[in-house]
Amino acid sequence: MMTPIHTASINGHPVRLFRSPLNDGRPDFNWVAWDDLLAAFPLPSDMKTDFIRRLRSDWPDESRTVATAEGLAVLVAHHAAQGFLAAMTECLGIDAECNYAMGAAAALKLMTGHLAFPDGVVAYAAAASRRWDAEGGTA
Repeated sequence: MMTPIHTASINGHPVRLFRSPLNDGRPDFNWVAWDDLLAAFPLPSDMKTDFIRRLRSDWPDESRTVATAEGLAVLVAHHAAQGFLAAMTECLGIDAECNYAMGAAAALKLMTGHLAFPDGVVAYAAAASRRWDAEGGTA
């Protein structure tokens, strides 16, 4: 069972952030509970359902279903959450990117607390940012 490493406040809604569910030992940024992120925006139910469907069909490598204390949750990779937030800014005029960035920074601090600062943390973040570069986003 996965537990969140941090809960960010996005538009006044709690959004759970997790360690990577991939468990392959490679550096990765936080993953985000997709339903939490969708709930932070005033989207119609049918649009939320479409976002969930399209996530699975268009970005299958960037999402995983995991067990949490609250039940099953679909997690999305950090960059997928960033893309969704940018779309919400552009399409709805709701800018929550700063809220998310603060939450992601807190999660990164927790994930890298065992590393020397700044060199170890910067090396981890650099490797995590390159993780999804190859083959169009495949881990």
